[in-house]
Amino acid sequence: MNFVEMLEFIIEYLNIDFDYEIVEDDYCYCDHENQIVGMNIYDCFVNGEEFLQFVTEIYPEARQFDIVLWSFLHELGHYQETEVDYDDLILRSIVRIGADDPSMARCYFRLPREKEATIWAINFISANYEKCKVANDILIDWMKGRLK
Repeated sequence: MNFVEMLEFIIEYLNIDFDYEIVEDDYCYCDHENQIVGMNIYDCFVNGEEFLQFVTEIYPEARQFDIVLWSFLHELGHYQETEVDYDDLILRSIVRIGADDPSMARCYFRLPREKEATIWAINFISANYEKCKVANDILIDWMKGRLK
């Protein structure tokens, strides 16, 4: 099972209403125009600690879940957006350029749409805690030996 197949399995297991295509790409994103959620397992770890610190401020139990699951659910939070704010997309693109810098990453996570996507993920985990724990364990088991 490859990474995309694993993510599709997670969506099915968690019974998430989702009709975009998942692709493996250079970084993680949600493209509403082309109906794609792009994921990159290694991009999940770029500034992962800063992201988990941010999530922990809102949801103290955040560290019970792996950064890859958080990243995926965060992108699914963007999928749930009902309106695309193009000014916000431009702002996110500008801030993302410097996202390799932890201080810029901390700003990026706090942008309105980024925070909304994270809150969607938090609410989803809160409402589906036990299933998310199982999905997290499945994902971690799958990642063992694949990440070097």
